[in-house]
Amino acid sequence: SSTATATAAPLSSSSPKLTAEEIEPVVAALRNAFGLDLFGFDILRTSNKDDDKVQSELLVVDVNYFPSYKEVPNLPSLLAHFLIQRALEGKTNNLSSTKRDATSTSKTTTTTTRPYKNLDSG
Repeated sequence: SSTATATAAPLSSSSPKLTAEEIEPVVAALRNAFGLDLFGFDILRTSNKDDDKVQSELLVVDVNYFPSYKEVPNLPSLLAHFLIQRALEGKTNNLSSTKRDATSTSKTTTTTTRPYKNLDSG
């Protein structure tokens, strides 16, 4: 599973920050729409007052497939963890695919795999 880190900087001190609960559906929709795991985006929040209710809407105005990560705290360790996780997932997927292919083409062919050390448990 992938994780996303987002920081939302309000335009003024009177603007409330966006919460993770508000941003997570946007992240999921962008990830599904564009097939990206690491990306940045800009959001505008609109507010309309209707019948004494304030309705808010989030508008994505820019998606960056190679964004700046200057506002992400602990970026080096987060990026290293993400890349290691992806590499291990890729090896697991490749080994499963190889094993599946070997067993589907011949019943006498076997594939042996070595367990990989989880580098994150360090």
